[in-house]
Amino acid sequence: MPKLEDQRLWRSSIRAIPGTLMVGAVTLICYGLRVDLTVTGFLYLIVVVVQSLLGDFVSSAIVSIIADLCLNFFFAPPLFSFRVTDSSDFWALIAFLITGLVITQLTTRVRREMQVSHRAHSPSATQGDGLTARSSS
Repeated sequence: MPKLEDQRLWRSSIRAIPGTLMVGAVTLICYGLRVDLTVTGFLYLIVVVVQSLLGDFVSSAIVSIIADLCLNFFFAPPLFSFRVTDSSDFWALIAFLITGLVITQLTTRVRREMQVSHRAHSPSATQGDGLTARSSS
């Protein structure tokens, strides 16, 4: 059983690579253009949403946490430190992290519900119901 969990974690980590690269690109561009914390945070949030649509919960959570750390390190004063001196920046970082994780959870839930619905309405499930109805008649 632990090997299966390790494989899932490994696959999720691999799925996080494109999102992590997008976070890196946003960081490089926004830092180079001296974009502020708010705009950069929203751009990171777009990356997290895209990752949530393409990946699974673990990969999206990884990207969300990496984006939050980059936002803190490169854009929240004091720069190049994980220490936050302004309480409003602290709450902005917490709000970003929570929002990213909530979006990730909701997207994962919707994807799971779609898969269940698709299985319930698949041709094999419908044919199976028809055969049962015919044989009981």
